[in-house]
Amino acid sequence: MRASEPPLAETYEDSGWCYVEAAISAAIKPGFLRLDLAKRTEQAMACAYGPVHPVQPGPPDANLACVCARHRPPPPSPENVRLLLQKKRFTSSADDSQVAELYAKFFEKVTKVDELVFKGLEWGDDDVVELCKVLPHFKALTKLDLSGNKIGPEGASELGKVLKVKSELTDLNLLGNKIGAKGANTIADALQSGMTKLTKLELSGITSARTISELKKLVQVVRCL
Repeated sequence: MRASEPPLAETYEDSGWCYVEAAISAAIKPGFLRLDLAKRTEQAMACAYGPVHPVQPGPPDANLACVCARHRPPPPSPENVRLLLQKKRFTSSADDSQVAELYAKFFEKVTKVDELVFKGLEWGDDDVVELCKVLPHFKALTKLDLSGNKIGPEGASELGKVLKVKSELTDLNLLGNKIGAKGANTIADALQSGMTKLTKLELSGITSARTISELKKLVQVVRCL
C-alpha cells in the first residue's frame, strides 16, 4: 500500500471513501443503533439489547447497546468534510471532489428532518459546540434529544445561542447532563429573547428554586430531576 502511487490508505480512518461512508451512516442515527459488536460480551448478548435509559440506565454490563455503543462526533458540515477529505487517501485523485459532492447531497436531504436523537453518546461541551455549528442548517427541526451525555455549562451556553436563532425548536431534552444552574441560566437568558418557540424543556441537577421558577415562566413544560 505504501509503495503504491499515490499511496493507498492503510486504515479505515485514512480512507476518504470509508470516512464519508461512516459519516453518512452515523450522521443522524440514534446512538443505540450504531454498535461495535467486537466489544460484545456473553452477558450482554444474553440479556437486553436496549436502548439505554439516559437517566436510569440499569446494569450497563447487561445491556448490549451500552456495552457496544460507539462514540461518534456530531454530523459535520459539507464544508468541513471537503476540507477533511483533502487529507484522506483515494485510489483515484478524482474521487476527492466526487465524494465531497456525495456528502453535500446527503447533508442537504437529512437536514429536512424534524427530530434528532443524540442521547447516550458521551458528548461533552466540545461536541456540542460542533453540533451547534450545523444545527442552523436543520430548518425543520422541532425536537432535539441530548439526554444522557456529559454536557456542561459551556455546552448549554452554545445551545442558548442556537435557541435565539433556531425559532422552530419546540422540545429540548437535556436530562442526564451536568449543565447545572449556570447552564440553565444561559438557556433562560436565551428564552427571554422571545425568538424561540420552545415549549418543553427537560433538565437535570437544577436545584436552584429561582432558576426553576424563571424557566417555568418562559416554558410551558419544564421537568427538572
